[in-house]
Amino acid sequence: MIHKMRSAPLWFAMFLVGCSGGGGPAPTPAPDVGAVIPIDSGKVVIQMTGTWEIRNAVVVDTNSPNPVVPLNGTPIVLDGARIVSIGGLSVARADLEALLGPLSLYVNQANGRTLLYGIGLDRFAQGLGRERVGVAGGSINDATITIEAYSSTQADAAAPEVFVRSRYTLAKIAQAAPSTSAVLDIGEVAQRDAVRAALRAAFGGN
Repeated sequence: MIHKMRSAPLWFAMFLVGCSGGGGPAPTPAPDVGAVIPIDSGKVVIQMTGTWEIRNAVVVDTNSPNPVVPLNGTPIVLDGARIVSIGGLSVARADLEALLGPLSLYVNQANGRTLLYGIGLDRFAQGLGRERVGVAGGSINDATITIEAYSSTQADAAAPEVFVRSRYTLAKIAQAAPSTSAVLDIGEVAQRDAVRAALRAAFGGN
């Protein structure tokens, strides 16, 4: 059963997890990746470097008739400052653009408390659609990060956006991150399909 819920505004969620008190300049607004860092997370600094696994994934809000839940068991590797790979495949900007084409959005950052990742493909000018996926997470303890994931598609500029919003936890299953991501020795089309499958596993879809 899908439960409808309203997400807190991004600035408010970042205020809750990002303020340290006292004076000084206001914190820099976080990039908009479509997802919001869950409230009551991101309050403790942890070692994010390592291999993490998706667990307890559930769709919490959607207007899709056939929403796809992120895939439990999908490995996500962090190097402490960013996501390195999802499902064994590199999610660096250059690697994604080599297969998917130019990205209209790319965010990939982690700081020990919070995690933000998002990519967007905008093909309206070519008569095609627009796609956007993102995750926002916050630390709970040394072995747990709570995540909100977002995935949306839009057939054309006049069409409604179809979205899926999910929640899950990342559980650390290995302290050290692999030095390199897997490189598939397959054709370009198969590599592109593999990357899209990995993104669907992490962000869900419709």
